[in-house]
Amino acid sequence: MKKIIYRLFNNFLMPSRLDELEKLLLAAIFEGYTFVSIRHFLDLARNDKLDKRTRYLMLRHDIDTDVKTARALWQLECRNGLRGSFYFRLQTANIALMKEIHASGAEVGYHFEEIATVAKKKGLKGTINLPVLKKDAGELFCNNLAALRQKSGLPLCGIASHGDFVNRRLGITNFELLTPEIRKLMNIDYEAYDAELVNHLSSRFADLEYPGIWKPGSPLDAIQRGDQVIKLLIHPRQWYSSPLVNAQDDLNRIYEGIRYWAT
Repeated sequence: MKKIIYRLFNNFLMPSRLDELEKLLLAAIFEGYTFVSIRHFLDLARNDKLDKRTRYLMLRHDIDTDVKTARALWQLECRNGLRGSFYFRLQTANIALMKEIHASGAEVGYHFEEIATVAKKKGLKGTINLPVLKKDAGELFCNNLAALRQKSGLPLCGIASHGDFVNRRLGITNFELLTPEIRKLMNIDYEAYDAELVNHLSSRFADLEYPGIWKPGSPLDAIQRGDQVIKLLIHPRQWYSSPLVNAQDDLNRIYEGIRYWAT
């Protein structure tokens, strides 16, 4: 029962928590952290320009639903001279905002989910033909990314896998569609879970729904002890409730779930 109450509060009643996030980022600035997008950090690492005396903090934003709060997050970071990475799904790809973020010096990427999309469309539940699923999802991914690049005029060479209930049901991540051939064909510079990036991290944290804040613990502890490379994963809907957006998203999830199980 508590879980339902917390979810309702998180979706429809929670006031802005952006001031909490700003205090955390200001604490990192005070401790001397250099804020970098994922693309910028990898550029430094690949060119052997990481400074062992410098502490780095990466900001990753997965824009799952709430474009308005995504804009507020970006503006908050701009006020403090910070630049992060913002990954948009097809359903949240606000072209004007994406262009503004890119023009500010922050990074814009694609938050992809094509394996889940194909699995839901086909109603896949039990035994699956994984090679066929990956092939179909890979083709859809290439088409979707090409179309988004054309609409936005942005390179979108950095991407991040989205998670969906179907991925958990089938035990397959969207990441698995990324063959070497697709990476080369679509000029993919990196995926946010690539070992090339993850192996550099001293610690990483993701935000949580109310009443939680972060997992696996507080990033403030990592900041104060001076972890050299920290990554924060941030979702707009965890920092401010947009009732209409969240209601629409919840209804869409219910519809997709009913359609999936009825197929």
